[in-house]
Amino acid sequence: MRKILFAILFMFASSAGFSETTGKMKIDKPFLKMGDVFEGIIYFNPVAESARSQFYSLSGKMLGQGLYIALIKALRPNVNNVDVLELKGLFIVTKSTDLSTTQSIKLGNTSISVDVSPLKIKKIGQNKKKMIIVEQDYNSLPFTPIEKLIISLLLFIGFYLLFALIANKRRARIYEQKRLEEFETWNKIFQNAKTREEFEYIYINRESWTKIIERKTPPIIEFNRIMHMHQYKQDWTNVEKQDVEIIFDNIKRIFK
Repeated sequence: MRKILFAILFMFASSAGFSETTGKMKIDKPFLKMGDVFEGIIYFNPVAESARSQFYSLSGKMLGQGLYIALIKALRPNVNNVDVLELKGLFIVTKSTDLSTTQSIKLGNTSISVDVSPLKIKKIGQNKKKMIIVEQDYNSLPFTPIEKLIISLLLFIGFYLLFALIANKRRARIYEQKRLEEFETWNKIFQNAKTREEFEYIYINRESWTKIIERKTPPIIEFNRIMHMHQYKQDWTNVEKQDVEIIFDNIKRIFK
């Protein structure tokens, strides 16, 4: 019952936690037209550290009435302000008229306002020449049976590669989201570790967190060596505990 109550409170806190969050878009090419695909960055502020991973769910959503978030390429805190979350992505213009300076996007149960004032959409004139598409039976095209077979095979391969590319991007996004969540979990463990039991837990599970940071630095190697030396002792002396604490202070900075 306590777990269910905690989950409900967490969900409520998460949705309420974005009530003061706003966004601002930055792009290098402000003049666009309907159908254009462009790269941009949205700066969300403020965003709590525990809520960063939720912004991956914005992929595939509409930003207001004229912008579609096609792909999230990166999601990271700003180097100058940890309360600011940078969302770097690919956007598609889906409207042929100017957008209002403020657009909104739904995150959970909260609507977040995003300033898109740098963006200007070129209006499509009414006197443009219309494209005429002539329908023609595929079987009546002047191709030999072998050529038709080759074309069909190429179309099949093309669609297969397209779907494979989309699936790979989705898997990569899920993997990155999971890695970020694990990184934040281990960050809390490292920053709060103070007792022998906590140091030993980190040492025993070293394969899990070294896989996340994807490297083994000299302080990590030294920490593993010292813990291997002391872990089987019934009690640690003050000097032995101090040895562990000194080297541990050096490696926990990795997660900051």
